[in-house]
Amino acid sequence: MNNIKVKIYHLESKSNDKGEAPIYIRIILDGKKIQLSTGIFLKAEFWDHKKKIIKSRHPDAIRLNLQLESDRKKIISLYYDLQKSGRASLEVIKGIWNKKEVKGYTLLNLVEYNNNLIKSAIGITYALSTYKLYCSLKNKITSFINLTYSKSDLELSDLALSVITKFENYLTVEYGNSVNSIAKQMDRLKRVINLGLQNDWLNDDPFKKYKKKTVPCNRKYLSPEEVSKLQSLDLGNDSHLERVRDIFIFICYTGISYCDLALLKRDNISIGIDGSKFIRLERTKTLEVCNIPLLPVAEKILDKYSQHPISQNKGILLPVISNQKMNEYLKTIAKRAEVNKKVTCHIGRHTFATMSLEMGVPMETVSKVLGHSSIKTTQIYGKVTNTKISKDYGSFYSQKSEEQAKAV
Repeated sequence: MNNIKVKIYHLESKSNDKGEAPIYIRIILDGKKIQLSTGIFLKAEFWDHKKKIIKSRHPDAIRLNLQLESDRKKIISLYYDLQKSGRASLEVIKGIWNKKEVKGYTLLNLVEYNNNLIKSAIGITYALSTYKLYCSLKNKITSFINLTYSKSDLELSDLALSVITKFENYLTVEYGNSVNSIAKQMDRLKRVINLGLQNDWLNDDPFKKYKKKTVPCNRKYLSPEEVSKLQSLDLGNDSHLERVRDIFIFICYTGISYCDLALLKRDNISIGIDGSKFIRLERTKTLEVCNIPLLPVAEKILDKYSQHPISQNKGILLPVISNQKMNEYLKTIAKRAEVNKKVTCHIGRHTFATMSLEMGVPMETVSKVLGHSSIKTTQIYGKVTNTKISKDYGSFYSQKSEEQAKAV
């Protein structure tokens, strides 16, 4: 247990009128000590001073001993949790144990505590990108406190709705963040605050009366014609551009995100009961399992790069380069193909979703294929395009024309 010691003892000198004395937990940390009440009172005849437990002849010995051991383990666990945020002290432990807010426990301490929890779970329940987003949040909160309050930090007891709304305004003025971008930042801050509430580090929720603002989001995507332009573009002997273009087309026909694409292996290919091939994977971002039909265009690209040195050396299906480099090359490719849109890897995922819906694939199916944790996310792509309107009403008017012709 490093430099912490947790002991249980019976304080007979504090016996009450019934001859019962309290049982305390003594914590020794760096040579200092505190006592925490367990709420248990006991007559001296039932306490085993050598074993530091309640004697078995006490009518409730089993339950009470289990409670004492549980309390001891909770304190040790609390100590190591606090160590991660640099707040492991007797004062903090005592304050939390007594369910009182501890003066000196700050907002940035809480943010750091949250970030350390996420960092320790990277690759298990969180992606590295999520950790980076929370690190960015910490930086913004730090600069916000410095500029707004001329302080290096804020006590948790100082948090109120006014602080939340000022931070929201700060993101607008200083960073020029959009309404939806700010909403995401506030969701992350709310998660941090909820963590503090769960640990009894705050007495009140500053988000209690806060109302998040959002506006409808229109995802950018490529039309089938634009995808075709990129797909048929002659790139000469530039193998680097050709590889990036092919991988982007693969994304357009599978909807796989870049972070999942970079981890794609032969084991991810499976065959359905009807003999068709699927890509089966667990999304890094949501941990949702998705089954993606391997369409002929995508399968052809996999075959093309199956023997590529990067694919062979790393044991992956495609020779993926960094997301940043991919997007740089895609900018050049789009310009050559005369596609006047900002083309990125993520645009490929949006394109797959939109084309799927345009082709009549049900929203629920698209949601499953994309690995969305909620169909609400998929509904963002559900904007009806002009092509879909023409197609739907084309069949409608065709049917009406036939009925009119028969009537004549």
